[in-house]
Amino acid sequence: MIKNIILDMGNVLIEYDPIVQLKAFCKSEKAVEIIDRELFRGPEWVERDLGNITVQQLYDGAAARVPEEYHEELKACVNGWQEYMLPLNGAKEFCEYIKNKGYGVYI
Repeated sequence: MIKNIILDMGNVLIEYDPIVQLKAFCKSEKAVEIIDRELFRGPEWVERDLGNITVQQLYDGAAARVPEEYHEELKACVNGWQEYMLPLNGAKEFCEYIKNKGYGVYI
């Protein structure tokens, strides 16, 4: 019998598209390309997602691989990416529905 339901956040409960954030914070396509590769696809992103490192460690790790001319844009992405993650339609209602049905809901 199922007692608990575990949900991911990105593209399950909220919109997650790093390119949207990158285009909001980056001034050039080159910056988008580099920061996407080194931040959102870099090893620190997973470690931060798991809670193993701080935001500062996330920035420091990516900054070590990003040319200094893009550090301002990198910092904006690190500190502001979540502003562009909006709830998907029906996500809140779905969570409330399964909780009201007696399931434990974990995100």
